[in-house]
Amino acid sequence: MSCPRFLKTLDLNDFLENLFDFFAFKVDVANIIWLSYEYSQKNIEKNNNRTSEFFASVTYGSTKDYKFSDRSMGQSYHFIAEDFTSIKKNNDGTYDIFFLVKYKNKKLGYIVFKHIFMEETFVFSEQVTQLLSSASEQLHYCLEFAKLQEKAFRDDLTHFYNQRFLSNKLNEIIKQHHVNKKEMSVLFIDMDHFKFINDNFGHIVGSELLKQIANLFENHLGINDLGIRYGGDEFILLLLDKSEQESLEIAEAIRSSLEQTTFLIDSRKINITASIGLASYPKHAKNSQQVLKMADEAMYNAKSKSRNRVYVAS
Repeated sequence: MSCPRFLKTLDLNDFLENLFDFFAFKVDVANIIWLSYEYSQKNIEKNNNRTSEFFASVTYGSTKDYKFSDRSMGQSYHFIAEDFTSIKKNNDGTYDIFFLVKYKNKKLGYIVFKHIFMEETFVFSEQVTQLLSSASEQLHYCLEFAKLQEKAFRDDLTHFYNQRFLSNKLNEIIKQHHVNKKEMSVLFIDMDHFKFINDNFGHIVGSELLKQIANLFENHLGINDLGIRYGGDEFILLLLDKSEQESLEIAEAIRSSLEQTTFLIDSRKINITASIGLASYPKHAKNSQQVLKMADEAMYNAKSKSRNRVYVAS
């Protein structure tokens, strides 16, 4: 099993999807998952369900987030500590195989083949090991390229994504939700009276406050949700695969948590609230521009009503 020519790409998603498609022709496997060894990288999962065509979904995290349980042994394992390929038996008689991918002794991540039948595992393991050995260099360069792209799309202060990322990604997200017939929501968040903080305590304190606010938001986001610093003291949260009601509950939890939090910065105790606008796709808008506009207008309605509230687009 040699490295196919179509793997020669620097786009991480393309590389992994093509690699997984190639494996799909070789073995009957329910799921193939990529888990990066580094926290900042993306996980790619392709699901075959043994009958349907592959689809790809992107989530965020790393091997640090991935755990599996072996009920027969009554314990859970965290395989990030493993330094070798391992096999886990499932209750249905199939096996999950974990392949550690290295390049010049550097751990890149794991490729996980889920629910493979026993008679296929040993021959397949040898074939995969050979292919990954020849593909690891290309995967290394794809990961390095992905890091550069990631850096260009990150806000230096909060480490949330930036406007550039939003412009490139939101339309793609809307298309994915349209194809999968899923709902998603946009939260447009603006801090209340943030100018008072900068004017009275200085911009250094203001910047530190924004970092801590972003951390608070992060604690309310699911693994697939995305945080964007839109500019100044404005944030956008993309809540993926969530209904309007689910998103409203998250928005209210964020608003309440922010209101009840006292931030400690340079021995100063600072309290702040936010006005939040919520718009959902496809209920309130049919494309990325509309859903952003509706969320923005909802946020201004929240400010005009009383501030420190969540307002849903209509």
